[in-house]
Amino acid sequence: MSVITTAVAAYLVVVLQELRQSIDVPILAYVTDDSYPFIPKPLARSYFEYSHFDPNANTRLEMPAYNFLLAGYGTFGEANSRRILELSDLFIQKCADIDRVYQGYSPLNAAVLSNEPELVQHLVLHGANLHQKVERPGSKFNGMVATEFAVALAAHKPRDISKVLAALSAQPNPSFRQRTSKSCAFCCQ
Repeated sequence: MSVITTAVAAYLVVVLQELRQSIDVPILAYVTDDSYPFIPKPLARSYFEYSHFDPNANTRLEMPAYNFLLAGYGTFGEANSRRILELSDLFIQKCADIDRVYQGYSPLNAAVLSNEPELVQHLVLHGANLHQKVERPGSKFNGMVATEFAVALAAHKPRDISKVLAALSAQPNPSFRQRTSKSCAFCCQ
């Protein structure tokens, strides 16, 4: 074996070990520009397209992987937000629980909290539960559904919520939801 072949093989072993470490590693490698620069984006993308990962697993932070993925939306720039939405589609195709609550917020309610209309629309179009309530006992927002939550947030801290409210009124794509739920019967049981 040549030195180059040995070096490439060693590099691939390290990369594969990193990718297998926890689901947050390939997520960060794909959606950010600097968290895991030694893992090429195409390799991270291939991990999600071709491996049998659990989209409902927890990260090392004990955060659901799908919620972890969406938490980065809007913080790493437009290109990274686009990659997050692409990866969200792959997670949904692999039966991610798009309504799973983490620290009191479903992904949709977290998107409302962050005032991210594109993410809100993405979730609504993919069938997120508009009636999932905020679960924050002791908070004045506890028990509010997404629309109520958006209005209450705007009253609490003035901000323009018109785009979020418009996104909340988008119609889910029934053909996508039907196709996903049928395939989930096979892949998620």
